Amino acid sequence: MTQAVSNVLLFVASACPVADVAARCAALLAEDESWHLLIVDDRADDAAALHQDGSAFHHPRLTIVRRPRAIGQGSAHRLALLHAMRFGYRILVTLDGGTAFGVDQVRALLAAAGEADVVVGSRPPGGGGSAWVDDAVDWVGRKLVRATVDDCMSPFRVYRVDRLRGAGIEAIRSDGRVFHARSLRAVLDRRLTVRNAAIPADAPPASTFGSTCRKIGSALADILRLPIGAFRRPHMPGLPPAEAERCPFCDSPYLVERWAARRSGRPNAEAFRCTSMEHDNKPRVEQCLVCDLMFVPSWARPQGLDALYGDVVDHAYLKYADARRKTFSRLMDRLGPHLGKPGGALEIGSYCGLFLEAARSRGWTTTGIEPSRWASGYARDSLGLDVRTGMTEAVAPELGRDYDMVAMWDVLEHVSDPNQILAIANGKLRDGGILCLSTVDLSNWFPRITGQNWPWLMDMHLYYFTPTTFANYAAKAGFEIVHSETFSYYVSASYFAEKLSAVLPSAIGWLFDLLARLPLLARLYVLIAIGDSRLYVLRKRRAAN
Repeated sequence: MTQAVSNVLLFVASACPVADVAARCAALLAEDESWHLLIVDDRADDAAALHQDGSAFHHPRLTIVRRPRAIGQGSAHRLALLHAMRFGYRILVTLDGGTAFGVDQVRALLAAAGEADVVVGSRPPGGGGSAWVDDAVDWVGRKLVRATVDDCMSPFRVYRVDRLRGAGIEAIRSDGRVFHARSLRAVLDRRLTVRNAAIPADAPPASTFGSTCRKIGSALADILRLPIGAFRRPHMPGLPPAEAERCPFCDSPYLVERWAARRSGRPNAEAFRCTSMEHDNKPRVEQCLVCDLMFVPSWARPQGLDALYGDVVDHAYLKYADARRKTFSRLMDRLGPHLGKPGGALEIGSYCGLFLEAARSRGWTTTGIEPSRWASGYARDSLGLDVRTGMTEAVAPELGRDYDMVAMWDVLEHVSDPNQILAIANGKLRDGGILCLSTVDLSNWFPRITGQNWPWLMDMHLYYFTPTTFANYAAKAGFEIVHSETFSYYVSASYFAEKLSAVLPSAIGWLFDLLARLPLLARLYVLIAIGDSRLYVLRKRRAAN
């Protein structure tokens, strides 16, 4: 798409049959030369077909953003707002790609705009079929967000882009109709002028009993979600530097703040220990609206990471070493069916060598890479293991390329470039070799409920994966996921109590601090299987891209 500034950006989140989308979008582009069109397409097959349609979709006023999976209508609308701001559009018109849209709707919306900041397009009520469900949900939505427009959940809207800055719409993480209701509430809270506009609508499709039941279920879910945060203004995200970076995986510029930074001091090597209790500092985390990756941008990361990891000393890790040994022994049992007979094993981020010790006891020939001088020295001097000191990128060239297994336990979220580390692991494995690793799972119920208070939101963690975003990385690095499950691990009861005392408010944390000092708890072990960390077993299929 041409980067020139235009008055009007039309936006469609596509969910229609390809031929219908192509015809309708072609009509929009032909109607007015000042209109530019943005399509966010979550359906990979549709997006491919749209790109191949030379008659309509090789057009200088068109941008198609293809997303690898359906992330949600709410994030698509946030992406459109960022696009409009980024390229200096004056007017943003949002349309509903899930139903009929076209020139008539755009003309009706623009005609009603006048001097209003926002126009909400309202389709005629009722209309037969199961439209009564939409009417009922919209009535509830109007009451909850205190809106006076006819259809507060309508995606048909006109925005004056410059008036939206600071409204916080890009920070709303709801989806579907709930997103539209909350974005209207954000607009009203900014005291922007909102106008209603009647727009033409095609006759609704005939409904069946099954489709009506599904629609009722979806409506009930929306009604339950609406009150959550309905009366709370969204967090206003801090703006990144002018030279804001792009997504490290898909190179998208469409990034929004997921969590703001929360600081109580500068991080030091203590914050990068495996057993760190530094939970007061929280990093800024951004989310890509195209591939859904969440990460700490490079400009917000602690300075001198290599030196910080090199300086780590963690005596508490050895204090609770028995729990780690139980974890790794159990882990080798679970990995057995995927590994085959013992061979060469490389661990990236081997720390004090306890996993390598467990693998060696089962016949594996082991090598490790570890940046901490203290931890790698312990592995060599106390356990007699071959562990090289340094960052993986510097040490890996010294090692062979025919390992049967590479392991990384809670490492990938720490590294500056997961693509590079996975490519190194790929290069060290023989064809068909196995990569075993664990990493965080941000889609789990625990981080979703705790939000920014999730214990593993820490300075040492730079990437926050979901199963989908991890699978994207694995495929790019030439791996096939052959097994995945919740990563479970043992901790001593005293360590668990100590962790709770650090995470919970001081009003109750002191109680767990007292419990952590009881000698009895040090001899008790707890198996943790919350689900916010996942175990993956991957097989090398080809060289990394």
